[in-house]
Amino acid sequence: MELDNNAYKQIYNYLNNEMTNEELLTFENKLLNDIELKDTVTILKKMEVIYSPDDWLLFNKDSNKLKEAVTLFRNNDINIFSEKVRKSEIEFKKKHNQSKSLKRILIYASSIAAIGLIFFSGYLFKEQKSTQDLYSSYYTTNDLPSFSLKNDEINQLANAENLFKAKKYDQAISLFESIEENSQNQNPSLKLYLALTNSELKRYDQALEYLEELEHSNTLDQHKSYWFRALIYLKQGNRDKAILALKLIAQNKNYFNYQKAINLLEELD
Repeated sequence: MELDNNAYKQIYNYLNNEMTNEELLTFENKLLNDIELKDTVTILKKMEVIYSPDDWLLFNKDSNKLKEAVTLFRNNDINIFSEKVRKSEIEFKKKHNQSKSLKRILIYASSIAAIGLIFFSGYLFKEQKSTQDLYSSYYTTNDLPSFSLKNDEINQLANAENLFKAKKYDQAISLFESIEENSQNQNPSLKLYLALTNSELKRYDQALEYLEELEHSNTLDQHKSYWFRALIYLKQGNRDKAILALKLIAQNKNYFNYQKAINLLEELD
């Protein structure tokens, strides 16, 4: 069960030796029986190695920031980093007598803190930009069908396709919608273009509705909806829903862009 703000306040008091004897006894009994609490305290003790005393004091007074930091710190990459920092600190203490200048020790601690903050900042920045970067890397109009000139309806679709690829999305959506209203046949390619044109216009709900229609169309192209749904979720910054859509593709090697979906899942993990 997730810890509440009161639990984080108790952890703060515990780590900073601000508990009465009675409070300390009660808290340590809780540590014996509450795995989540014990794990959180262990993580925060590791973080004390990275932050300088003054920064740590300011940082851990905020329960929300503590929660965010603990969640981030559970990441394997950061745990590996923290272990390296801890080992470096031990080596430093072995090589230097405790009577050495306090100034040198503080300089060393500050350096470690700086490295830690750079690492955290870089990791957070990566998390924030990654879905957009992945969308840009994997989205290509080459995955879209192309309409050849056959009859009046197909000619209109070809014109709408050209408007879409010219990034004239307002004109394209008007023509695509007009074709859909007047068409007597179900066209999965038209559904796909309607979805992606709405996505380019940031009408994500409409885009996802068209992809849902494609998914339930009982056509050969229905599984294409999974790939483009995952891309739209990435564009929105919704990592979890993108992963769910990609996992549907990963279940069947015959689904559209199966290998790309596998690669994208690896990058999202």
